[in-house]
Amino acid sequence: MKTDGFEPRKKTDVRGVLRATVRGLLVPRCALPIVVVVVPLTIIQDAYSADPIAVPLALLMSATFLFVGPFLWRILLPMDRAFDASSVLRVLLYAAVSASLVLGIGVGLPGIVGAGRTFLTSKPSLALTSFS
Repeated sequence: MKTDGFEPRKKTDVRGVLRATVRGLLVPRCALPIVVVVVPLTIIQDAYSADPIAVPLALLMSATFLFVGPFLWRILLPMDRAFDASSVLRVLLYAAVSASLVLGIGVGLPGIVGAGRTFLTSKPSLALTSFS
């Protein structure tokens, strides 16, 4: 029911968005490019990093990028909602969460577990991934 041109926003089905995101990532046309990027990235991380946590760290960073990024984008900027002034704030929130995750996993986690620098946690790599 509409009153005075105001229509309340539908409540977002977070679980449904999460399920759709995971299903979308498992579709072969998406999964194959993911494998083509993640496998070499993990191999390079292992080759250029001496720390034993290097490979699990690469896999965690990849999984976070693959699951959190699309999920958060779909929650903050649903396709059925018009792009308006508040969308800019949601995009900034998305960028802040993404950069925080990259820096948290790339700097914070190795610091907590006492790991050294790895290929993906070097300053140039973190700078590149935090702002891309």
